[in-house]
Amino acid sequence: MSYKHIDIEFMETFYDGNDVFKVKMMSMFMEKSPTYMNDINEHLGQQNWGALAALAHKFKASIDFVGARNLKEVVQEIEKNAKEGNIELITSLVASANSIWNEVLIELQSELSTIKSE
Repeated sequence: MSYKHIDIEFMETFYDGNDVFKVKMMSMFMEKSPTYMNDINEHLGQQNWGALAALAHKFKASIDFVGARNLKEVVQEIEKNAKEGNIELITSLVASANSIWNEVLIELQSELSTIKSE
């Protein structure tokens, strides 16, 4: 199956076909990423740009494990703009990250269901 936001081919290569490890990492992302996104939104609301940049930087590594390149690109832009103080762009970037992240979670859930039914 092909997805818009998660790269299954990347994950197959990255996890060397080890579905057990892939499922573990996908599940962990689904568990932990809500905290990242909640905190990103909180830092945005508080206009805490330093904390927002640091959190975005940290979140990027987790995103790599599920091959969500679109989400990673937006989170990189959040980090960059928070560091540079381009606050007029950050609100729309965070909104975009929220939207893509929700779609990533749906795709991951679908992929987990596919793996478990095999």
